[in-house]
Amino acid sequence: CAGQRGVRRLASALALLTDDPDILRSELERLLRERLLSAPLPPARFNQHVTGASGRLWEVDALWAQAGLVVEADGRAFHSSPAARRRDERKQADLEAAGLEVWRIRWYDVHGGWPALEARLFTRTRR
Repeated sequence: CAGQRGVRRLASALALLTDDPDILRSELERLLRERLLSAPLPPARFNQHVTGASGRLWEVDALWAQAGLVVEADGRAFHSSPAARRRDERKQADLEAAGLEVWRIRWYDVHGGWPALEARLFTRTRR
């Protein structure tokens, strides 16, 4: 239907406008960015749009393009509903089919488990 196409076009246009590394959508994203910027890691790009194997653009929380690594911060506020989990599964499958490795992290990984996550990121982004 023409109305649905218009809504999809508007959503796509708005997605492009939000490709801004300074927009944070959750406390978990803020903490992740803060930790990544202070860690001895290659710099990540934040809130980037990446094309999946399907041709769809997906916004990712952190990207190391040269390493082919995406990190997604999955807080309960935006990722706990069944619809959000299905969307996350589609997104991950599409990005992995495009050759990217996708890590989904939770609050504990960034807060209490940071040393282990930082060590894994250090090893993975230096390959």
